[in-house]
Amino acid sequence: MRHHQQQFDPSTENFMDGFFHCETRQDIHYYYTKYLEQNIETPKIDIIDNLTSIIDGLNDLYYNNGTSPLSDECYDELLDLVYEDFPEI
Repeated sequence: MRHHQQQFDPSTENFMDGFFHCETRQDIHYYYTKYLEQNIETPKIDIIDNLTSIIDGLNDLYYNNGTSPLSDECYDELLDLVYEDFPEI
């Protein structure tokens, strides 16, 4: 049985493609800020859903597969940014 992956809008897909290649905290900050700027008109709940799905996917890869497209430093920075902007997550 094939595992269902969430479908994201093109803006979120571009964000994920960019930050999966990040090597520094500054890279994460750049792509995260760019993502929020591109989605300024997107309802907050949709942004939260997308970010939560991304984080859940990263956690799944890390804890179940032992791999992650992000370094620990970049993952920590992403979480810091998300929780700072969206403490309700």
